[in-house]
Order: sequence, then C-alpha cells, then structure tokens
Amino acid sequence: MIKTFEGAKLEIVLNIIYTLVGGEIKRIKYRKPVSALTGRWVATQKTPTSLAYTTIATDLDEPGIWEVQAYIEAGNTLRLYGEIARFEVLSHIPDAQESIDTGESGTVVIS
Repeated sequence: MIKTFEGAKLEIVLNIIYTLVGGEIKRIKYRKPVSALTGRWVATQKTPTSLAYTTIATDLDEPGIWEVQAYIEAGNTLRLYGEIARFEVLSHIPDAQESIDTGESGTVVIS
C-alpha cells in the first residue's frame, strides 16, 4: 500500500477499463478515513485509460486509510466507475509552533 503524509503532494493515477475520448467529465472521488466525508477532485486524463490528480497541501488532512475511485460522466445518463483504490496517510511530528509536553524535567515525554 502506498503511504504518504498529511499535507503531502501526491499524484494519484487511477487506471480504468474504458478508453476516454476527451468529452467526458472526469473526477476522482474520495472518502476520508476518520470523518468518512466524501468528495471529489477534478481529474485530468493521463493516458487513454487513466485519470490523474495531484493533491495540494490541504487535501490530505486526515491520517488513516483513504479510498479513491475514478468517476466518469459521459452525456446525460452514462456514469462509469473504476475500482476503489486505497492509500495510507500518516501523521507527522508537530511543527515548532505547536506545543509538546516536555514534562517537568525538560525532557520529551513519550507515552
């Protein structure tokens, strides 16, 4: 399973079994791991049979296993889906401006 970190830039490429001709609405749908919120990103056509999206810093904002799926609309009625893929988003050590409990002795407390 692919692993990345919260806030990281990640290119997501999803293969599909359909050949795209260019006029379709292309999206990558996602489900967040903790809140289970769903949404979609506007995808680009990477190859005739794949969609791609590159995340920005605010996209991957929850640690855990994310689910993504290619989604295509063609015309008014045709809806096509790819298989669900998964990747893991890991937490990172807080930045310097965030507080860390150092305990009374000044050493970092790891529990």
